[in-house]
Amino acid sequence: MYSRHIKQAIIRGGICCGGDITCQYFEGTNINPYRAIGFFGYGFTSSPAIYKTFEYLNKMNGLTNLGILKTAVIYETLFWPSTMMPLLYLNTEILKGKTIQQAFDKMKEDGLLLAVTSAGVWIPTSFIQQKYIPMKHMILFRSACCSLSTVAMSYYTNRKN
Repeated sequence: MYSRHIKQAIIRGGICCGGDITCQYFEGTNINPYRAIGFFGYGFTSSPAIYKTFEYLNKMNGLTNLGILKTAVIYETLFWPSTMMPLLYLNTEILKGKTIQQAFDKMKEDGLLLAVTSAGVWIPTSFIQQKYIPMKHMILFRSACCSLSTVAMSYYTNRKN
C-alpha cells in the first residue's frame, strides 16, 4: 500500500510538472526547469494529503449523494485553500528564487480568485470522483483532471513574471 502512494505521488508530480511545461510552451517562453520542478514538488507533496483528507471526509460524511457533496464542498472550500494552496505557492515560488514571505505575499494577492475558481471547477469534479472512482484510483483520477487545470493554474500564478 505504501509503494502505491509513492507511485501515485510521483505520477501526480509528473502530471503537474507536465502541465506547467505545457503552459510555458503555450506562453512561448523558454522552459524554466525550476518552475516545472516546483510544480512537480506541489504534485508530489500534495498527493498524500489529498488521499488522507478524502479518506477521512468520506468516513465522516458517508458516500450518499449528500455526503459526497458535503465532502467535496468541505475539501474544496476549506481544505484546499488553507493547505494545498500554500503548498502550491511554497513549492513553485521558492524554486523561482523567492523567499517564503514573498511566496505568501503572492498567495495573498492571487489566492481569493484562484480559490473561488478552483472550487467552481473542482467541487463537481470531486463529486464525480467520489461517486464513481474507487479510492485506490482517486489520486490518479484527480491527477488526470489536474493535467488540464495545472496549465491554467500555472498560467495564472505566473502571469506577472
